[in-house]
Amino acid sequence: MSNFEKLKANARKFLPLSQKRFTDKFSLEIQIAFESEFFYLNGTDLEHQKCNQKIFAMAAKQCQIKPLTEERGVGQFETNFSPSKNLIVKAEQLVNFRKIVQMIAKQQALAVSFIAKPKIDDMGNGLH
Repeated sequence: MSNFEKLKANARKFLPLSQKRFTDKFSLEIQIAFESEFFYLNGTDLEHQKCNQKIFAMAAKQCQIKPLTEERGVGQFETNFSPSKNLIVKAEQLVNFRKIVQMIAKQQALAVSFIAKPKIDDMGNGLH
């Protein structure tokens, strides 16, 4: 088993155990929800909107996201993920969402970026 596989297996055990310890100690339940932002690095507004519709059609149910909305940056969009008590499932949904965005954008000959500051003279991306 590679180090990555060991880490992945441990994370699957670590998060639920940590969540249970927190709940037991503080009598509080942990829920997670977040907002993910990304930039289109090329294409027109119309191409972005068409791509966003395809992304939402594929990712809405699978990743439990809300419709994509424009952010402040040029070609920047965001979506919100529904809250969940299952931290592992929510992390998997984020990874799947990003894969879906990249796959559909590539099919439309568009490039996307999730990195923090893909454009020096524009807003930055976040996951919060």
